[in-house]
Amino acid sequence: MGYIDEDGFLVVVGREKALLIREDGEKYSPEEIEEAIAASTEVFDQIMVWCDHKKYTIALVTLDENKVKHLIRSNSINTAEQLLSILTDEFYRFKTDPKAKKVQPAWIPAVFQILEEPFSEQNGTINSTMKLVRHKAAQIYQDLIAFSYTSEGSTTLNKQNLEKIRKHFSLK
Repeated sequence: MGYIDEDGFLVVVGREKALLIREDGEKYSPEEIEEAIAASTEVFDQIMVWCDHKKYTIALVTLDENKVKHLIRSNSINTAEQLLSILTDEFYRFKTDPKAKKVQPAWIPAVFQILEEPFSEQNGTINSTMKLVRHKAAQIYQDLIAFSYTSEGSTTLNKQNLEKIRKHFSLK
């Protein structure tokens, strides 16, 4: 964090931390939650947990295409609804996984939204050291984040997630 002084010099005053802040002001680390989810399943390729003074936490995710295709074949999945139900179970598997880091219930994402493209250096959501640039991702996906706090978007089984699954995996 910084500012330009009256002489045109950059003055660095600190760094922006990657803390999430709930509506009640409680602060918590998104990395703990993302690591717990990632350690319990291989279906999700990238996970970004987000909350900015809102009632609940949400997640933006990308899918590992090959693992999802395997899931479709091994479970004889025919519809987007079936796949999204299984993906939801996979996402929340960390809650019962003894090896996963325990996450406080209030921090667990209430919903996840599937992204069409991965976080990357090209779209500015990953920096040169391959770390997620949260504020940039939040800016790019601000409409999807806002959707997550609507009545339709507050559940993972929503029209946008279903359309992305239908389009990408050619399901009914």
